[in-house]
Amino acid sequence: MCCCCTCCCAGLKTIKHIDRPANWVLSNYEAVIDADSCTSCKLCLERCQMEAIAEGADTYAVIDGRCIGCGLCVADCPTSAITLLEKEGVEAPPKDFDETIDRIRVERGV
Repeated sequence: MCCCCTCCCAGLKTIKHIDRPANWVLSNYEAVIDADSCTSCKLCLERCQMEAIAEGADTYAVIDGRCIGCGLCVADCPTSAITLLEKEGVEAPPKDFDETIDRIRVERGV
């Protein structure tokens, strides 16, 4: 999970201006909004660092390709209308440092 902001983090500040930030961030999750639970309170709009949420007529929706799966919108939603769903086809990150080193060794053929 990311807890940086676009005012302090150069990386986030840069990718925010790309059309599809999700293509440039390695994340196993993306936000999904349940329209039936959404009360259009606007907290998610204020919290989203990537401007990945669009206001609709009755609810909000996640804009395809903009969500980087940071989870900031989920933490602020008073009705729990937003959840993070695991992306399909993305390998889970290593569980700890040792597993990270093991993966690097395999990738390098060591």
